[in-house]
Amino acid sequence: MSTDEPIGLDREATSVRRKASADESRMPQSFKIDAASHMNVVDSIQHAAELLGIQEGLGPDASHFFSLALREAIVNAIRHGNRGDPRRRVHVSFLSSVVRGKGKLVFTVGDEGTGFDPAGVPDPREPENLDRGGGRGVFYMQQFADRVDFNFPDAGGTVVRLEKNVTSR
Repeated sequence: MSTDEPIGLDREATSVRRKASADESRMPQSFKIDAASHMNVVDSIQHAAELLGIQEGLGPDASHFFSLALREAIVNAIRHGNRGDPRRRVHVSFLSSVVRGKGKLVFTVGDEGTGFDPAGVPDPREPENLDRGGGRGVFYMQQFADRVDFNFPDAGGTVVRLEKNVTSR
């Protein structure tokens, strides 16, 4: 899926939702979304991820919180990586290796920015950071995913990889 207009992504996510509710077995086990850096694409992508998580065997709460980790990665890619520039793209992929109730869900989010140092993000739980607005997105990703990796391709940008283990249906 690719779109320059946020509404196009909304149509695609609505289509994915319809397919998932009509026949959950038709939801793809992997797909990619390439979207312009608009904040109004975030809800649709998060909703599709939540449906995928439930379909692949995560409980509703676990799927919701894992989709929140994805949401934070997308928001960071748009705000910090791409600096809100709608000419820059956000690249999101979903992959499931779940077979018979066991495996992993992997979400990746890439941006076209200059990268950052994850170790430089302040811990929002420290007393001096409680009133600061930054650092919570990375913290939430680390809390809601089983594994979080930050990669910095030679071509630029940041790729965040979020993994969630699925152990039973």
